[in-house]
Amino acid sequence: MSRWLTCLEQATLQGASDVFFSVGNPPMMRMQGALRALADEPVLSFEDVSVALDGMMSEQQRRYFSESADLDFAFQSTKLGRFRVNAFQHHRGPGVVLRVLAHAPPSIEQLAVADPMAKSVLINWADQLSGLVLFSGRAGSGKSSTQAAVVERINTEGRRHVIMVEDPIEFVHQSSGGLVHQREVGRHVRSFDCALRAALRETPDVIVVGELRDALSVQLALEAAETGHLVLATCHASDAANSIARVLQMIAGPQRALARGALAQSLIGVTFQCLLPTPNDHRVAAFELLQATPAVRNLILEDKPAHIRSAMRTGRDGGMRTLKQAVEHLVDAGIVPAQQVTNAAVGY
Repeated sequence: MSRWLTCLEQATLQGASDVFFSVGNPPMMRMQGALRALADEPVLSFEDVSVALDGMMSEQQRRYFSESADLDFAFQSTKLGRFRVNAFQHHRGPGVVLRVLAHAPPSIEQLAVADPMAKSVLINWADQLSGLVLFSGRAGSGKSSTQAAVVERINTEGRRHVIMVEDPIEFVHQSSGGLVHQREVGRHVRSFDCALRAALRETPDVIVVGELRDALSVQLALEAAETGHLVLATCHASDAANSIARVLQMIAGPQRALARGALAQSLIGVTFQCLLPTPNDHRVAAFELLQATPAVRNLILEDKPAHIRSAMRTGRDGGMRTLKQAVEHLVDAGIVPAQQVTNAAVGY
């Protein structure tokens, strides 16, 4: 077995969430959120990392990477499973970051096993027929896993057509009760915009967007949500309320007011999450929950995102809570040790 495959095998067997190959450094992995070197592995040379990349990429991907010096793609090994990969160039040469993906999409029950409130809210969102749900968080917070769990609920419990637009495909869904089509940008379709425009002509019930990344993707997602589709999308944000502001900031000029109205009308809810360590060397998600209540819709229309957090603090009966309240629940339940919860870890 090649050295890089051996490193991947070691890391996955130890439960790593990410694996790093970088010229001038030993192979490393992320465990419980912290980096550590793989035992007894020497520093990687330019040739070591180049060989690893060559083994993961198709010929088309090699050409693209040589031109762009940056590439996202998925890699699958029969023995080791599936990985989301980012390849890039740095001052010493190539680098690779691999996110270890589960063999099958998680369930809502698995993700929220310690959190009945989050479980109930996520199931309720999955059962909606139209509107927009946002999954937000920092990189590596597990938001894609939560989105995949909601998709799997729709897939197994309903009779709906789901179109997923991803870059790259992460969790592979097998149609079960419903019908799921997964399209990878750059492989099955030229761009997110093309895929979203085409999706509206493919009679979907649910449209899943890997990430809202620009004005056009936001506008198309809002259009789909307003016209009777359930839209599930991820975005990078610092909290649930900030997700609203981030989405609207992508729209410039007079179109922003129109987008604000569309968002206020179509939004179902937003979850922001982070991962916290448990005593048994696992990590558990803390879910901040924002529901599109009439009060929240009015705050969006009035362009007062700063007031949304106040509505969340007092909206527990309506299925809302802040991240601080979510973390306090996990600590009180004895799931997360209080001494391991820091302001830096949970962002409040």
